[in-house]
Amino acid sequence: ERSDIYSLGMILYHIVNGGKDPFLPQGPHLVRYREKETALRRRMSGEALPAPTDASGEFTRILWRACAYDPKKRYPSASELMKDLKKLMKLVKQLMRII
Repeated sequence: ERSDIYSLGMILYHIVNGGKDPFLPQGPHLVRYREKETALRRRMSGEALPAPTDASGEFTRILWRACAYDPKKRYPSASELMKDLKKLMKLVKQLMRII
């Protein structure tokens, strides 16, 4: 189940990172094979993910936990991940009422 949480986390990361995987250069240019290879090597070495370009600090924290290199540091279940996402949504709704 933790591998599923990792996969979902990476999909969400990709969405809020300009459509790019971690460690790839940002911007509209085409990504070269060498850049993809380097990004994958960095990820497989356990290097911490950079913050996604379009995520709040709290959402970034959730993504980092979901995508932790060490499976023991990931959410233990999908329901735990969902609980944090729901808390974040509740906070966003409260802020939207203020604005």
